[in-house]
Amino acid sequence: MISLRFRSTTVFLRCSSNLQKSQRRNEYTFAGARALLQKFDGGQIRLEKRGQIAYVAVENPSRKNALTGKMMCDLDDIVTDLEKWNEGGGLIVRGDGENFCSGGDLRFVKTICNPRDGLRMSLFMQHVLSRLQHLPLISVAVVEGKALGGGAELSMATDFRLMSPSAQIGFVQRRVGVTTGWGGFTRLSKLVSRSVALSLLASGELLTATRCQELGLCQVSSGGNIIEEAEKLLTGMIQDEVAVSRVVKQLVSGMYDSEDARSLTIEREYFGQVWGSAHHQQKLGGNIRFRNE
Repeated sequence: MISLRFRSTTVFLRCSSNLQKSQRRNEYTFAGARALLQKFDGGQIRLEKRGQIAYVAVENPSRKNALTGKMMCDLDDIVTDLEKWNEGGGLIVRGDGENFCSGGDLRFVKTICNPRDGLRMSLFMQHVLSRLQHLPLISVAVVEGKALGGGAELSMATDFRLMSPSAQIGFVQRRVGVTTGWGGFTRLSKLVSRSVALSLLASGELLTATRCQELGLCQVSSGGNIIEEAEKLLTGMIQDEVAVSRVVKQLVSGMYDSEDARSLTIEREYFGQVWGSAHHQQKLGGNIRFRNE
């Protein structure tokens, strides 16, 4: 029986054999996960800093901004950069073109459709998105088009979501036979009630911007320049006291650290039970309605 426990950036496997433990431990380190993901090229995530606000753009428009392994590593590098950026107060995350992010690139996902690699990806993305969430920057996800699967999980890692009137968010993981594995449930369950979170994950429902606003998940853009609206939202909170806004953000983030760590571990364990299963593989090979090909 293998149990997973998150400690810093390493998942240790408790095995009955010490030899098995030493052989497998390196497979579940953050560095080991990154080495795997770097092999899968395509797209990019780009960082730009203007004044006190950083802009992160998910750029893979031909694939509806689906994330490849290389893009996941880009995001890790960007978060590392922002962790050292002491002058910043705000962060805007957006998608390039017509969509926010459609989750994992299916060509990449099919290649790592086995429990070992799925857990590596889950470990990596949970760690990166947790660091993104806990940056001392007040963050906004600007959602245009669709945020699906892992894209919905990415949007939950920001403090606010600003959606265009026609945008949609969907935790559609169940449609390919899996559940959230990047921390999406952990973060969603703090924004909505338990029964609503259960319904959204179990149904795979696509939520309109209006419905998201009713649930308290987002604000809806007026239909004008959505980036300018996001900048105005951030400026109103940052104002001239970046040092204060950074402390406030850290105060709020710190309240959830211990309980989040346990929830993320549980989420990862259940994700590992279904990723790479026969049902998952069958769904990936089928005619998926939201495919990013």
